[in-house]
Amino acid sequence: MGAGTSDTVVLIMREDKVRKVASSTLQKAGFKVLHTSQANSLEEFGDHAKDISLAIVDTDSSRQEVSELLRNIHRILPESRVLLISESAAVASLACHSHPGCWFMSKPFRRAQFLGQVLHVIAEPAVLTA
Repeated sequence: MGAGTSDTVVLIMREDKVRKVASSTLQKAGFKVLHTSQANSLEEFGDHAKDISLAIVDTDSSRQEVSELLRNIHRILPESRVLLISESAAVASLACHSHPGCWFMSKPFRRAQFLGQVLHVIAEPAVLTA
């Protein structure tokens, strides 16, 4: 898919402020944005899950928890890319290293940096993980 307009992004975020900023930035760029607070909740999207091209996860969990989260996402959304957002670049980069289709971005960042990274990840080929 091309960047924006027809792409669907799911935000997996617990922090309300970060979710609102990410959502408004993506919607202004033409993305359809879905929201959930946990990866396990992705199943609630049912038939729409196949349309999700990117899952954006705001996490400051341990590497083991992040790896489990990535496995859950790829189980439900096998063709989706994942962008991890974390204050711990080491945890996110190590977790992404062992999961195809995963990128990371360190917090804090500006809206333009966030959107640029999203556009970069969307432009990358999808990796089948199932």
